[in-house]
Amino acid sequence: MIAAGHDDDPPYKWASCPVLVLEEGLVATAAHCVRQGKLSPTVIAEGVSDLCKPLSGEYHTFTVSHLVVWDPLADLALLGAEDVSHYVDVRFIQEGDSVVPGTVLQAWGYGAASSDGPRQCELAHGRQVVVDSQRCTAAGITLGDKLCVENRDEAGASKVCTGFSGGPVLAIDPSGDRRMIGLTSSGIGCDAGALGTVIPYPDAVNVALAGLSQPPI
Repeated sequence: MIAAGHDDDPPYKWASCPVLVLEEGLVATAAHCVRQGKLSPTVIAEGVSDLCKPLSGEYHTFTVSHLVVWDPLADLALLGAEDVSHYVDVRFIQEGDSVVPGTVLQAWGYGAASSDGPRQCELAHGRQVVVDSQRCTAAGITLGDKLCVENRDEAGASKVCTGFSGGPVLAIDPSGDRRMIGLTSSGIGCDAGALGTVIPYPDAVNVALAGLSQPPI
């Protein structure tokens, strides 16, 4: 389930990144989307399709109670969210499954149409493909354990750009079957050919949770 973060302090605005419900009481987004000192977002709203609409009673909302994991190197943040029990309606990739170069991806978020353009209000998707990690390394992108991806043009799709960070990334096989394989991290540019990175699921989440001294919830 994709949702949008919302800060309940003035000026009561939508947070900059989407979040994804992983399991009961636990949501994920990119670490660079989360403030540590004063937790934000403080509320998440389910199924937000238009950020130009104010937070209202039409959304099912959940309170973000605490920060579970904030890992800037992996660019992963896990948040505890009270009463979250809804799940994304696609299959998650299983641990041990590989995502190889050439895998077609579909990223979702509330992104800008171009690197210098305004952020879009409506939930959109863009096309990417997994490429060899050396492409990102050569471009000066710090990769770590993240996947290296390249933007591709697709009729009717948006560009994966600013505002997609933290949103779900799905692998699409030739039959059209979709599996959630990670979260958008960051990149350089927005046009076709631009390189970016994806936080891998479930590897990054499992590593983060394994480092906790106590259960997350």
